Amino acid sequence: MYDVVRFLHVLLGAVWIGGVMYAEALIATSGREGREAYTRQLIKTQANAGRIYPLIVPLIAVSAIYLVIDGGWDWGAPWISVSFGIWLLGMVMGITYFSPRAKRFEAQLAEGGVTDALHAEVRSLHMVARVEIIVLAVLLAMMIWQPGT
Repeated sequence: MYDVVRFLHVLLGAVWIGGVMYAEALIATSGREGREAYTRQLIKTQANAGRIYPLIVPLIAVSAIYLVIDGGWDWGAPWISVSFGIWLLGMVMGITYFSPRAKRFEAQLAEGGVTDALHAEVRSLHMVARVEIIVLAVLLAMMIWQPGT
């Protein structure tokens, strides 16, 4: 059972990190098409993320908890503590930052199209999303190298 849960854990993590990386590629590519294409693509991407990540991110934690308990890992190991901290940060950011803004951006886009104010807000969110990529890369490094073991 441990190996099945580990496979699911890695698969879910790959979907999370891969999704963020793919979203960045879509957004960066659309930026070459101009301000309106960039803004619309980022809003669309955030809306889609809001449908996928609320399912994936909690399952990553559930599977991780199972793996720590069943695998006899030490909860105090640095790679486990830091990984759970990063997971918690990602979850909180999704709930309190990304999701509310994505919903608001969709409404603003439907109401008035791409405005200067909306574009500025979208660019701000995009910068935070880029930081998230770095943080998720640290999480991936923790999973691979397991420092402190």
